[in-house]
Amino acid sequence: MHTGHKAVLNDETEWVRLENHHTAIIDRALFEKANEMHPKKRRIVAESRTNFTLERRKKQPALLICANCGHSLLKETEHLLKCSDARTNGDPVCRSLVIRREPLEENILGLVHQYAASLLEKEKKASSKSQCEYKEINTAELQKQSRQLTSEKMKLYDDYKDGRMDRDLYKQRAEKISGQLDEIKRKIEDAENSKKLLEQNELSDKIKLKDFLGIQKFDAEKLCEIIKVIRIHSQDEIEIEWNFDDIFSEQR
Repeated sequence: MHTGHKAVLNDETEWVRLENHHTAIIDRALFEKANEMHPKKRRIVAESRTNFTLERRKKQPALLICANCGHSLLKETEHLLKCSDARTNGDPVCRSLVIRREPLEENILGLVHQYAASLLEKEKKASSKSQCEYKEINTAELQKQSRQLTSEKMKLYDDYKDGRMDRDLYKQRAEKISGQLDEIKRKIEDAENSKKLLEQNELSDKIKLKDFLGIQKFDAEKLCEIIKVIRIHSQDEIEIEWNFDDIFSEQR
C-alpha cells in the first residue's frame, strides 16, 4: 500500500454485513435488469508469488515446494526462490526459506542423472533375469510336452497300422492328442507375443530414461515425467519423491 503497510484481509467470519442499509436510488427490478444487460468483465490475475492458489496447484502441481508448509517455491528475483506463502504466512521458517536458484537446479539435475543411470542398470539386470525365466519356464516345458505328444501320436499310428489297435480307438486317442497339441501351440504363440510386448515396453521406458542421462537444462515440465515432487528444506537439504522406485533408498 502507499502507506508502506501490508494489506491484511480479515477472516470472512469477522466481516460485518448490512443488507439494504442505504436508500436505493433506483428500484430493484431496474437494477437487476441493468446488471443482466451489462457485459461481464473477466478479471485476469497475474501468476505472481502470492497468486498460486490451491485450485491452480490441483490443475498443475508444483515441482518445487516448501517442506515446511507445502506451498510452491516461486521466483523472488531472477536468482532467488522463495516460499510463495512467505508474504502472508507468519511462520518464520517459511519467511527464512530463500534459495539460490542456480545451485539448487544444478544439484537436482545431478541427482536426476544418477537416478536415471541407476534405474537403467536395475532394469537391465531385471530384463536379463526375466529373459532367462522366459526361456526356462514359459517355452521350454511347452516345447517338451509338444514333442512328447507328437511322438505319442506317431506311436499310435504305428500301432493302428500294425493292427494292434482298432480304427475307432486310434481315432479317439489321435483327436485328443491333436487337441492338446493345438492348445500347446496357442500357449507358445501367446508367450511369444507377450515377450515381444514386454520388450517393446522395456525399450520405451529405457528410451525415456536415457533422455534424462544427459539433460542439461532445468525443465520443470520435463522433469515431472520422472519426479513427482521436490520438497525443499534448505539450500543444501532437499527431498525428492520419484515417480518410480527410489533407487537411492534401496542402495542405503
